[in-house]
Amino acid sequence: MPSSGSTRHSRASPIRSSPTAATFWTAASARPQGRHNRARSVRDKPNLGAVNSRARISMTTKVSLATLAQVSLTATVPHYNLARLKTGIMHFGVGNFHRAHQATYLDDLFNLGEGHDWAIAGAGVRAADGHMRLLLERQDWLSTIVEEDGHRTTTRVLAPMAEFLEPGETDAILDRLEDPAIRIVSLTITPGGYYVDPTTGHFDADHPDVVADAEDINAPRTVIGLIVAALRRRWNSGAGAFTVLSCDDMPENGRVAASAVLDLAAMVEPELAGWVRANATFPNSIARRTVRAASDEDRHLLERSFGIEAVSPVFAGPDREWIIEDNFAAGRPALEKVGVRFVDDINALEGSSDVGDVESETPEHAH
Repeated sequence: MPSSGSTRHSRASPIRSSPTAATFWTAASARPQGRHNRARSVRDKPNLGAVNSRARISMTTKVSLATLAQVSLTATVPHYNLARLKTGIMHFGVGNFHRAHQATYLDDLFNLGEGHDWAIAGAGVRAADGHMRLLLERQDWLSTIVEEDGHRTTTRVLAPMAEFLEPGETDAILDRLEDPAIRIVSLTITPGGYYVDPTTGHFDADHPDVVADAEDINAPRTVIGLIVAALRRRWNSGAGAFTVLSCDDMPENGRVAASAVLDLAAMVEPELAGWVRANATFPNSIARRTVRAASDEDRHLLERSFGIEAVSPVFAGPDREWIIEDNFAAGRPALEKVGVRFVDDINALEGSSDVGDVESETPEHAH
């Protein structure tokens, strides 16, 4: 069941708690929702000044917290107060798919005035994660999503990410994961990030990265190792377990995540594995949306048609789907209010007409 979860405040990004940002968001939240939250289209002509598709905008605005009022003339922007967001989810693998999928659902929920203690902390272990962090830091962790449905193009700017931890800063990541405010750890780390042996279909306990993590779980190299190390800390402190939510495109992704975490935990300490099995949860999920990284031509289109200059914008189809088994260790956001389906057993839906025809994500999935 949805839960408001812990009332403990998480650390907010300094730029989001600045007086200027707080003033803007407070003002924006007072605007009539119907006018402010409607998607801006190059074919629409709202009072706020969206441009005709044949028009060329002579000046562009770089996306940032400071420029959201200007950006809102041609794009949908959040109307919740970012300074009041509290982190409740840590996500590993902040790539194009995550930003056009999970992040859009959370942005929708926050725009309803709900779930503000479920903001995202980004994290990762790969060089690509560090590159994405540098890009998003330039625009205050905001993401720009361009939606194309074949007839019109709309743009929205999202703000559900409150912070993005530096990849490689293991102690900082583990400190955040140990915080009881983090109640969900979500993943788009690609199937390779779960270390499944392609021959046996089971967790590859002999992989050098896995062996290194098992020998020194306090300095893990992998996402799975970070999860095990964090759960070990929470076991020792009595903080309770979190939910590990895989959003990767593979059958029974929750079972795969559970196998990886439990097997590594057993290699570290058998009693830890027993505690994780009894307290953590690993729901299966189906996450679908067609996405693609922006080309130079796409970025020029965004600048010409919307007057927006954004780092790493994501282009996505209009249809999306998210189905999750309702099995959470420490509560969850009320995402059913914005179209997410919660079910008892996802395996009962596989191959049935209850699963939509949304195209699978592109191969780049997480990055």
